[in-house]
Amino acid sequence: MSKRRGDSKLWTLPAPVQTELYALCSGEGGYAAGREWLQRQHGLLVRSDGTFSRWWAAYPFSLPAATDFAQTFERELTKLPEMEGQADKISRLGQVGFEMMALRNQNLEGYAMLKKLRLKEAEQKLVERRVAILEKKAAQADAAKQVTDEPDLTPEERLQRYRQIFGGG
Repeated sequence: MSKRRGDSKLWTLPAPVQTELYALCSGEGGYAAGREWLQRQHGLLVRSDGTFSRWWAAYPFSLPAATDFAQTFERELTKLPEMEGQADKISRLGQVGFEMMALRNQNLEGYAMLKKLRLKEAEQKLVERRVAILEKKAAQADAAKQVTDEPDLTPEERLQRYRQIFGGG
């Protein structure tokens, strides 16, 4: 898929207009219905079916469409009793749904982009886990230093506190 022009008429429309246009182009009237509606309602003339086709194929991966899909998908999944309190799982299922849309529309660029986003999310979770481990170790080191600096403790008491801090038996 080629890079989108910054002055593209269809991509510069407000998000609600794009959502409605997508619905019209996806219906029975196709691009002709979308073209007529755009000209009648917004005074915008788009002559090329190719322009509509490229926009229509890419729109499901645009921010307005993704936001609408994610909100609808999450709302429907949260209605299921077995999904209560499973926000992470709902989010992962939404990502799989986006990937399936990309494949269905033969949008390999969109599919690759979504896969990269999922990998970045996994990397971010790993970094967050590492940070949590380092923070725990730093807190343990601070607590151990306090025990070490406390002069009134016997060696047995000091050993017991170290075991409490570091989880020894």
